[in-house]
Amino acid sequence: MPSYGVLLHAALETARISVPTVYDALVGRTDYSACSRRLDEWSRRLVAHAQVNIITHGEEHIHPARSYVVVSNHQSNYDIPVLFQGLKLPLRMVAKTELFRIPVFG
Repeated sequence: MPSYGVLLHAALETARISVPTVYDALVGRTDYSACSRRLDEWSRRLVAHAQVNIITHGEEHIHPARSYVVVSNHQSNYDIPVLFQGLKLPLRMVAKTELFRIPVFG
């Protein structure tokens, strides 16, 4: 289990990218490249701070021009940042409807 310092850092990093992204969405200027840049920076910082080593195999089979469905088993709080950094592809998430009922998050 990650230490409280690592968890606090993750929460602060998440807030750091979430606040401007939510603001951009509220004022109608959400930008795909800005979101991708923020997510890459967020995941890179989390992985580095938690000192996670990522080893990938089969990168030669990934074609950037193609679309993929990537499934994570969520055995770790770091599945998502590791996927962002390990695959080095722009990723977007799918969420179940119930999650959007949570205030602020939704």
